[in-house]
Amino acid sequence: MTALFADIVGSTALGEQLAPAEVKVVIGECVTRMCHAVEQFGGMVEAYMGDGIAVFFGVPVAHEDDPERAARAALRIVDVVKEYARDVEVAWGISDFNARVGINTGETAVGLVGASNPHSVSLGDTTNVAARLQSVADPGTVVVGEATAKSILHRFVLEPLGEVSVKGRTQPVGVWRLVGVQAAETYKSSPLVGREAEMTKLHSIVAEVTDGRGQLVLLVGDAGIGKTRLLAEVRALAAGQVTWLEGQCLSYGTELLYGPFIEMLRKWIGAEEGEAELAVRTKLRATLGLLPASQIQEVLPYLARLLSVKLDPRDDERLRRLPPDELAAEIRRAYRAWLTALAAKGPVVVAMEDIHWADPATRDLLGDLFELVDAGPLLFLGTSRVDPESEGWKLRVRILTDFAHRAVELPLSPLPDDAARKLLALRPQSRSLDEVELAQIVSGAEGNPLYLEELLNAFSEGKGMRRGHTFAATITSRVLTPTLESLLVARIDRLPAGARRLAQVAAAVGRSFPQRVLEHVADTDDLEGELAVLMRADIIRELRRYPEPEYVFRHGLLRTASLTTLPPARRRSLYGAVGVAFETLFSDSLDDRLEVLANYFARSDDLGKALDYLERAGERAVALDAPERTAQLWRHAARIAEELGDPAAEQRVRERLAALGVSAE
Repeated sequence: MTALFADIVGSTALGEQLAPAEVKVVIGECVTRMCHAVEQFGGMVEAYMGDGIAVFFGVPVAHEDDPERAARAALRIVDVVKEYARDVEVAWGISDFNARVGINTGETAVGLVGASNPHSVSLGDTTNVAARLQSVADPGTVVVGEATAKSILHRFVLEPLGEVSVKGRTQPVGVWRLVGVQAAETYKSSPLVGREAEMTKLHSIVAEVTDGRGQLVLLVGDAGIGKTRLLAEVRALAAGQVTWLEGQCLSYGTELLYGPFIEMLRKWIGAEEGEAELAVRTKLRATLGLLPASQIQEVLPYLARLLSVKLDPRDDERLRRLPPDELAAEIRRAYRAWLTALAAKGPVVVAMEDIHWADPATRDLLGDLFELVDAGPLLFLGTSRVDPESEGWKLRVRILTDFAHRAVELPLSPLPDDAARKLLALRPQSRSLDEVELAQIVSGAEGNPLYLEELLNAFSEGKGMRRGHTFAATITSRVLTPTLESLLVARIDRLPAGARRLAQVAAAVGRSFPQRVLEHVADTDDLEGELAVLMRADIIRELRRYPEPEYVFRHGLLRTASLTTLPPARRRSLYGAVGVAFETLFSDSLDDRLEVLANYFARSDDLGKALDYLERAGERAVALDAPERTAQLWRHAARIAEELGDPAAEQRVRERLAALGVSAE
């Protein structure tokens, strides 16, 4: 989660000059405005601290972009308080009224405390550091911790501030000042790998649009699969041939209706975010000169409304009196007229990212614009994830049904291993890794370029997979970088409560899991229904129906993410329950599952059973003449015996290792 602490600077002066009742009103109004700012981005106000607030992003529900949400909320807080400070100065002559904010990202324990009136709290280093960062921030600034800085570096401007000491911590903390949002997201360009077929198709689509034939194209695939990368490639391909309009739907964009269309219009007229209203108004009037003179006055007020620009008072009053549905219809009509005029002068591409997050107003406007592809050289190029419950999926259905004659859907599949290897070789960090490590990264990423890069980062930072373990090398939670964990845990958190709990149980069973094991372990009255929810959400897939139903996690990292949402005690309990389920359900074939059972119990609180199964598995490996496996199993047995603190067991295992001629290391 990401914790945000915001505090009002100058409240002490208020107490000296105003009566307590007045202080309450002034501070209360400011805190209320700060709360509105964070709630706009999905933050949860956890606590009020007199003249400040503690806010959590990622609790009770995680989002893949919680650090970005917190950063935008923090900048909004500073702006809101700055505006409010002018009123305070005019009314009471207090000139140092301001706010400061601290943000930190990391793991935390969340639970109920209290007796008669228990409430949820967050405990741990993450919140402590966030509070400390807020206290060291200068008035009117935002300070962020290292994990937050890494997560938002691609979208925000940051200034390093060195390190600060934090009470209760032996090591200092690296801090950065959050300056603002980048004018344009920096994109790391690298050769395109493994997408030759998709680029061939996109190349022909761009050629058709430049020849005058409108198109509707959807790039569909998982997060990180390369949709944005392909979009950038198409933009480069079409450079100089088309007017390129681009916007992005945001997961927290429901408060800003038509967000991606506002972004497109701003970029087209050359207006920066936060630019003075007079400048925006002037640029809008100047650039709309491409419209017929008779049409400008019909379009200008509505586009100005989109940009929050005031024009003639009479127009503003007329628009204010319009019913919401009529105003929305007029805005859509004006936007359509503007795009029609653009397309009359040459090919236009409307590129929109992440339409699965489109708000209803954006969806309605997009629906109106789709009809323009039949009338001229307009290409709608959208990216979307597979999310049947989203507004964007409704758009996809309409595109593929009502506009099938213009529509092209390009599903992006995982990269094959050879392409993944080529992509890895382009990264300098890969040169320090050996072949085994590179193979593990390729295997763990399963063809997803983002996962590939994040796993490479994890390895290069020394967080790699366990090796030399008794069991086959597997990805552990330690390879989930903040980016990966945020992305994957957000998918788990979006599930209904029952399906989420079932995913956690299934994750304890393994990457694949038989239905009858879930029936034995999961506490649910609707197992079939919850499995169906997990399949519709693309978390799991059906592996087989016969001889018994069995399922598999869509991606190995989704299983890992499900496990990270469990507290350690609950995780150990689940592993023990799964071990007991296997003992019960497969009692007639336990010898075939000795290592599996040892694996479950080694991760539970029943280490005695783990040792028993390891010793039995070790003897079986001896009988099968598998010396390498024998050594691995008995060495692991030695570690479990030591962890148990059982001298007799330690002695017994040491003697067996000696008899086999195997070292304990």
